[in-house]
Amino acid sequence: MSDQQGKKDFITARVLRFDPATDDEPHYETYEVPKYEVGRQTVSKVLEYIFENLDPSISYYRTCDRGICNGCVAMINGKAQLLCMTESPDEVTIEPVPHHRVIRDLIVVPEEEDRPRRRVVERSAKSKYL
Repeated sequence: MSDQQGKKDFITARVLRFDPATDDEPHYETYEVPKYEVGRQTVSKVLEYIFENLDPSISYYRTCDRGICNGCVAMINGKAQLLCMTESPDEVTIEPVPHHRVIRDLIVVPEEEDRPRRRVVERSAKSKYL
C-alpha cells in the first residue's frame, strides 16, 4: 500500500487463459500491474502492460482504442464490455466473451453475423501485429 488512505498502488488482473493447442482446460493467471499515477487506466492498458512487461504469451485484441469498432469486447468482472473504454478497477477478472470458439486466451471467433469488416491488430506472442 502506498498511501495513508490504504489505496493499492497496483491492479490485480485475473485473466482466463486457454490455448486449445496446448491446454486441456482453461485456467486463470493473476498479474500485478502498477497503477497510473495520473490519467485513466483502461483494461486494455492493463493487458498491454502484461504483454509488454510480464507475459508476452498473452493474446488479446487491440483495435481502435477509441470504442468505435467494438473489436475488443470481453467479459470484465462478468459483464461484456470494451477493453479500450472500461476503466480498470483495483481487482479485475478478464475472460473471453461466451458462446464463441476460443482461438487463444481472449481472442475468439465471432459468430458470422458479428464478423466486422475492419483491420484488427492481434497482440500475441506468435505475431505481435497481424
